[in-house]
Amino acid sequence: MSKTSKVNEELLEETLTTLRRAGFTVDTISYPPEERGFDLVAYKEDSRPVLLKVSESLKHVSKIELEDLKKSIRAYNVISLIVATRSGNTSLEDDVIYEKQGVPALTTRTLEKSLSTREKPIVIHRKGGYFLKVNSRVFTERLREYGYSRGELAEILRVTKKTVYLYERGGLLVPLDKGLLLAQLLGEDIFEELDPAKLLSMLSEEAIISDTPRDRIEESLWRLASRLNKLFLSFTRTPVDVVVKNNTTTLVVAKATYRNGSLERKIEDAEKIADIVNAPLIVVKSESDIKQVESALLSKSKPGLV
Repeated sequence: MSKTSKVNEELLEETLTTLRRAGFTVDTISYPPEERGFDLVAYKEDSRPVLLKVSESLKHVSKIELEDLKKSIRAYNVISLIVATRSGNTSLEDDVIYEKQGVPALTTRTLEKSLSTREKPIVIHRKGGYFLKVNSRVFTERLREYGYSRGELAEILRVTKKTVYLYERGGLLVPLDKGLLLAQLLGEDIFEELDPAKLLSMLSEEAIISDTPRDRIEESLWRLASRLNKLFLSFTRTPVDVVVKNNTTTLVVAKATYRNGSLERKIEDAEKIADIVNAPLIVVKSESDIKQVESALLSKSKPGLV
């Protein structure tokens, strides 16, 4: 076993322990055998399910894996996260949430705080530096309490009045240097604690559009989704190949167009995902099975496996 693999296994075990300590039931995903979009699925009552990619370094998380994580947010209404210890040669700091192309990344210590009622992080690292998000209600109250006008704040911070307005409304993150100055003037609690579930909506700004089908089976599913006015999302490195959904219905599809030793594992892992998001799973072997997908979508009943 390589040193990187050993560190990844230790980090995976540490993440499992952190999730279970926070009251989550956790399942591991082992398909595909390498380069998975995510490694763990976690859930507990009255919480959104969580999908986690565990990697020693953020640099090792590929663009394709990031796409699968981002699509999962849209497909399943889950929280998608990356747990890592470093980015390249730089160690990740505790109490900071890092953005990796629209997906939050954090250490296990920050994960523990984010999933509990303890003090959550308030600092996010995005390309360009460290930032904070203003709590609009507290910010407005403190302006009145301390007697500052927005123009005065703009002059102190050396920004425009419009920038101060955007800070206050949450439309613009505050760079750390200006955030420290604001904290001195108005108090540290003017900044929002960063909840990953709420943070995702801020980081994911892409329009939700259907993917392009990659083979004949997916083309049939895509046509069906278009006809029924549903979203078609395809995945590359997860046991689920396609999700067809709208605001009321979600259906997960795993293609079984080959026969080898990993097919059984693929179906088992696809069932784990379907179970935590409470969605029907259909295993499709050929285009002729698309009728069962159509029937499931039209009836909204949970079908068995084909």
